[in-house]
Amino acid sequence: MGIGYFQASKTDILDARELFNRVFGASALEACWRRKYFENPAGQVVAFAAREGTRLVGFYPLHPALFSIFGNETLIYQSADTMTDPAYRRGGVYGTLRKTAHLWLVKEGIPFTYGFPNIISLAANKRSGFELVGRLTRWVKPVPAGEGEPLRKALNSIFHGFFSALNSPRDVKPAEELDRFDERVDAVWTRVKDDLRIAGVRSGAFLKWRYGHRDDVISAWISNPERPDGYVVAETTPKGIWIRDLLAARANGRTIHSLLSAVVELARSTGARHVVFPVAGGAYRGRLLRAGFIPVPGGAPLIEFPRANPSREWRRAANWYASDADRDMECV
Repeated sequence: MGIGYFQASKTDILDARELFNRVFGASALEACWRRKYFENPAGQVVAFAAREGTRLVGFYPLHPALFSIFGNETLIYQSADTMTDPAYRRGGVYGTLRKTAHLWLVKEGIPFTYGFPNIISLAANKRSGFELVGRLTRWVKPVPAGEGEPLRKALNSIFHGFFSALNSPRDVKPAEELDRFDERVDAVWTRVKDDLRIAGVRSGAFLKWRYGHRDDVISAWISNPERPDGYVVAETTPKGIWIRDLLAARANGRTIHSLLSAVVELARSTGARHVVFPVAGGAYRGRLLRAGFIPVPGGAPLIEFPRANPSREWRRAANWYASDADRDMECV
């Protein structure tokens, strides 16, 4: 009995969760898997599968993502959760599924796909034609703790105070906590989108899909609620505060200062030692430096695969704005 290749059905997609568990040795949560594959506000996931008899042995999904590319909103796809049954590796399963998926992309005229591969799959992706755009820069800000070693506390307090003095624009209104992702987020995107060359379209529906189910660890703030011009989404983790997404008018330093200050105060109140913001591209670089964030290289790689009308503009990291909101949704 040979291996059959075909476009995946809903049943195949649901079965792929069990394949995920076998391939990665981690249990993907069913509720998250269903949300990831069937509730994406950008559209339906297009996936390709391989079976030998009733056994699912390979899976290659394409996750829809609406991007603003030089002012034009375009549907592209993210390659994530690609996997092959360990017993069928080196048998051409992955290569056949990849070719099938890429033929579909060419037929549909999709300009490019993108992804954030792990260290193992990065080499294979390069061989298949993907190009490395760049890596997410981890912007890290030490936060003075209420308790801890006296020397560390003193140094952090000096560091924090120095950059707070640099980053103190006048007449700054404190950011207000965002209790739900709604039309205020859409208003921010409308005001900010022209500042960005290549960026995922941010909307209330998108953020609700990504983070609305995690209100136990997710916090968010909005600047100028009466005329929204910025928001920030942060996650409390055992290792510190993680900024998942930030969107603000770059010309308005008061907005960015207000948003970052809200996150830092959360870190101080929870005893977190640092705030981390992983991001690709040059947006907010100056404001992050003034706010005391230090750029640390070596973050997750961002790759793209040109498919139709390839353009060098898509391969320049400086043209991108990508944060953790654009990465693969974790379901474990």
